[in-house]
Parts: sequence; structure tokens; C-alpha cells
Amino acid sequence: MADEDPRDVDPPRLLDDRPGESRGAIQGILDALASSPEATEYYAAERERAFNRPNTITLMPEYGAEVPLWPQADETEALVSDSLRSKLEAWQATFDSHFRWDSGWDSEEAKAAWAGDARGLEAELRSEVAGIVEVNVDLWPLNPGYLHTGQPELPPRV
Repeated sequence: MADEDPRDVDPPRLLDDRPGESRGAIQGILDALASSPEATEYYAAERERAFNRPNTITLMPEYGAEVPLWPQADETEALVSDSLRSKLEAWQATFDSHFRWDSGWDSEEAKAAWAGDARGLEAELRSEVAGIVEVNVDLWPLNPGYLHTGQPELPPRV
């Protein structure tokens, strides 16, 4: 009806009738979920995780970190697969073994290998969290004299 005023039409409701679905069927699904403690717990936990999930995560090594993802939190680590987590832990361990706060990298080979691994890890991380969170990358150990806190510009990406 072309002459119908859109303000006279009721807005859609959660339990609107749809072709092939009855209000009773949808309500039945909602009742079944509400009567299942496991489902209720699951959806409550999922809701809580969604609210606590960071909007942005940063891939960045740091002294004493187990996993180089920031913010350091279970919610951040839960965003990645166990396989990627293992790779990130190994990359962090390489940083811990070969980079010293007072003198930098112990060899150019270690620095180059670590930087090369960073490229693959960044790509894999971005792939796994695409559509969920944004990814920042801070590879401050590749820039001599760069302090990643309190300095206005980010280091060049490798």
C-alpha cells in the first residue's frame, strides 16, 4: 500500500511471526534454553567473554611475558588457537634468549630470524582474529634506542 504512512506500522518484535515459523515454536526454543542450566551457563559465559574481550590486541614482546599479546589476560589468549599460542610462546622465548635490555640482540642472525618469524605470526594472528578484534604490532626490539613506552612515534614495520 503506497499510501500507508510508515509511522502507522508497528516495528518488528523479537517474536514476530515469520513464514514457516510460529510464535509458539520460537517461544518453545527460548523456553528450552531457559530450562537448561548448561545452556544458561554457556550463554552467560559467552556473553561475559564478549563483554570482556578487548577491542584491540597488540603483538609485542616484553621481558617476562609468557605470551606476547596485550592486554595480558585470559580473554586475549582465548582469541587464538593452541597452535598459534605455542608459536607465540616460542617467539617470545627467542626474544628472552637473544635480546638484552642493555645491549640489544646478541647476534644479527638471531635478530633477523626473530623478525622473519614476526611476519608469519602477524599474518596468522590477523587471520585468526579477523572480524573479532583489531591487531596492532609493536616490534620495538628491532629499532635500537627505541623505547616502546612514552615515545610518540611507532617504530617502522618490518
